[in-house]
Amino acid sequence: MTQVDIVLFGGGGGAVEIARYITDSNRHSTSTSQAVVTDLVDEGTGRVDDLGHILGHSISVHSDISTVKDLADKQFLLTLGNNPLRHDKFAGLKAQGVSFHTVIHPSAQVPESARVGEGCVISPFSLVGEFARLDANTFVNVRCTIGHDARIGSSSILSPHAVLGGSSQLGDAVYLGSGAIVNPGVHVGSHSKVSSGAVVNSRIEAGCVAFGNPAKGKQVFDPATGHSRFAARS
Repeated sequence: MTQVDIVLFGGGGGAVEIARYITDSNRHSTSTSQAVVTDLVDEGTGRVDDLGHILGHSISVHSDISTVKDLADKQFLLTLGNNPLRHDKFAGLKAQGVSFHTVIHPSAQVPESARVGEGCVISPFSLVGEFARLDANTFVNVRCTIGHDARIGSSSILSPHAVLGGSSQLGDAVYLGSGAIVNPGVHVGSHSKVSSGAVVNSRIEAGCVAFGNPAKGKQVFDPATGHSRFAARS
């Protein structure tokens, strides 16, 4: 049995969830390789005790990746829920030559025709349609549905029960709230957020917050970075 050492980046609730998905995957895997979380990088202390309880062993905690031993031999998973931060950290780590691990929970349905990028997480009971494409560093929460030929840009986050219709598209670093629906063939621009329960029937431009049914977008984020336009002025 070979071991893949995993570094979690961010120690909040997302890390706790992903730790459970990793242990579930190991338990159900028929592979000769298993993923083992060895390190946590977090500016605070993170939920170290909770992680230890789930994983069944202690892990090393770091405030920066510079103190992670044997960094080149380990794979990272970002657990951050803030899209712009998630997007920026992924790019920064990638520039440092870091490699990333992908987690697909054993209860998720992902066909061979789908493309899942590095560093993605697909949570329990989610469904990915034929020929869908998920770019790197995307997090798909529990019970999401991604239709056939849908395209999800990098560093996007789908909250529980979000739905993407067939051939719909999300740009980079898009956030879908719980129960949000993007109808077939509809495009949501990069760095946009779709509120919980919203139904998107027509194109949402980059940098928008979209809410309602049918959803209407209002641009409040920088379309290129996802950071608040109002904060940039202050």
